[in-house]
Amino acid sequence: MKRRSFITGGSALLAGSGLGVAAAAPDAVGPGFDREFDLVVVGSGTGLAAALIAASEGLSVLVLEKAGVIGGTTLVSGGVLWVPVNRVMQREGLDDNRDDAKRYLTRLSRGQASAEIIDAFIDNGADMLEAVERHSPIRWRVSRFMGRMPDYHAEWPGAMTHGRSVETAVEAAGALGGHLISLLYEGCLAAGVEFWTEAPAQRLITTELSGSRRVSGIQVRRGTVTQNVRAHRGVILATGGFERNAEMKTHFLRGPSPYTLGAPGNRGDGIHMGMAVGADLRNMNECWHLVVYKALAEAQGHLAGGAGLFGQVDKTQPGAIVVNRHGERFFNEAGSYDASWQSFHT
Repeated sequence: MKRRSFITGGSALLAGSGLGVAAAAPDAVGPGFDREFDLVVVGSGTGLAAALIAASEGLSVLVLEKAGVIGGTTLVSGGVLWVPVNRVMQREGLDDNRDDAKRYLTRLSRGQASAEIIDAFIDNGADMLEAVERHSPIRWRVSRFMGRMPDYHAEWPGAMTHGRSVETAVEAAGALGGHLISLLYEGCLAAGVEFWTEAPAQRLITTELSGSRRVSGIQVRRGTVTQNVRAHRGVILATGGFERNAEMKTHFLRGPSPYTLGAPGNRGDGIHMGMAVGADLRNMNECWHLVVYKALAEAQGHLAGGAGLFGQVDKTQPGAIVVNRHGERFFNEAGSYDASWQSFHT
């Protein structure tokens, strides 16, 4: 898929959580609307990047957030973006190779991503970083999170030990998700983005146009009032995953996943809204996985980030050994989040 066609060309599911839904033409006839915007972004985590760029290009933009605060799961994340062949590393004297990046991503996808998707990601990631820098207070640097951030499978062909992971250039200890969100939010406000919190989206509004059904807006609940919001140029569903939805996890994931660090509102709302209007799904059997301590997860897992990263970090320390109930080692303790979680289902 070529540049921008994720949104303008139809519907696509990204990593189990992001949908681009095509918009109706501005002159389409539809039901009564209470408010109108050019673009509506549902979800205030990574969706803020889309809101920022759209507003900076002169569009009127509304961001809907189900929770009482913005940020979603990104707020409690490490705040690190993985972008191959980026120009941030070039500023720091590091080089990448497109062929290596594609070789690495192709193996990482395990046959579940088309070459067009991989090409679009590689070819547009660097431009995205520069656009965010241009329109917000964010300045990127090669990530220093926990020292250095190698690719998670540094032993694979095409991998790099440093440079593809970038983060906000702020002097702060630990995870930078909060800084990333606050700086994106600041840029969005300066560009004129309107925010509605405690405003869960309920369904996409569609219009029949020239024999096809197109999305013309979205229905949202604010307090006890339901409003219809028209979206002339499109609706972006960036509502997070389905980690708080036990039924969806049972049916889609490869094995048990009882705990989560995700935002409390992540129940697959955007996925359901997309499915209701015929959106296709991809990679629903994949998620971002990690290892947590059971006792901590059961005590605090109802909170965003409550399950904690301590189990994931502690097992990677020199000399650490993890065994199953039979006293057998079953994975590489120093392995990445993803590889560690998959080992529990082997």
